[in-house]
Amino acid sequence: MKKIITTISLAILGFGAFAQGVIPNGGFTTWTGVAASGFEKCANWKLSNDTINNLLGQAGNVYENNSNGSFFITSPSLQVFSKSYTPLTTAVKVPGVAVSGANSTITINPVTNAFSFSGGYPFTDRPDSLKGFFGYTAGAGTDTAAISVVLSKWNTTLNKRDTIAIAVRKIRTSAAFAAFADTLHYFTATPPDTCMIVIMSSTSFPAIDLTSMLYVDDLSFAGIDNTTFPSPSGMAVSAVKTSLSLFPNPAGNSITIQSNAAMGNRVVFMNMLGQAVKTVVLTSKEQRVDVSDMQNGVYLYQLISQEGVKETTGRIVINK
Repeated sequence: MKKIITTISLAILGFGAFAQGVIPNGGFTTWTGVAASGFEKCANWKLSNDTINNLLGQAGNVYENNSNGSFFITSPSLQVFSKSYTPLTTAVKVPGVAVSGANSTITINPVTNAFSFSGGYPFTDRPDSLKGFFGYTAGAGTDTAAISVVLSKWNTTLNKRDTIAIAVRKIRTSAAFAAFADTLHYFTATPPDTCMIVIMSSTSFPAIDLTSMLYVDDLSFAGIDNTTFPSPSGMAVSAVKTSLSLFPNPAGNSITIQSNAAMGNRVVFMNMLGQAVKTVVLTSKEQRVDVSDMQNGVYLYQLISQEGVKETTGRIVINK
């Protein structure tokens, strides 16, 4: 079969400004479409189902405001669900993904079922936590969902994004809407310039469960105080910036790591749930690393010294 790579992406335009600590449409109250159908498009969010519709050349209302759903509180909520479609000859399952920011992108490869996302919205605050409500029905009772937030800043010297802070909520079945508040873990005292919130209905890769349904509402940040810049949580941060470069990005079955860090330092790869999935010990200034054991997706990576000091962070996409 001829290999066809189809990419759906939206150009990242100039960011607008938002009030301090605000998540654009974090309460999911602004929608477009036909309200009577129960399916409308959610402003300031990008969803994987919209990408699928664009890829297939279909118009359609693919987001549900759930005003009459089983997980109903006091206002419309966002429903995120997985979907199966047939881009070529074989059906492909894609997890339900919602990414904050009107100009964010979600890319799907219909041949490999790989997907990636990027973007976010402008954000310069340092909140303590992300809070909100969720309701979840796990397909087969074993699936899990996730809500994660990544604060980052563009590094003009290394031409890459540095991760400033992350928070991850792993979700199992909930009989009704439940409140949550997750502490952000900071890696550096630098203020961010971008916030990206990612909501996923299924994390059972590659066996995506089409019956899992995730509902999210009233997302907001708490504990914003920009008058001081507290020390990062977790480990100490090095005062000397260490260079670290991983390429190609996106990567296939192998990557090359270049760094001026001391031998014995570690590069730790984490999935969007914050779980460490691979650790590489540096043995040279440039070394090739086999990543064929890592599933397709988006990963955060951190360079950690032998003393436990976090030197630098970044993000890489595996797309085989």
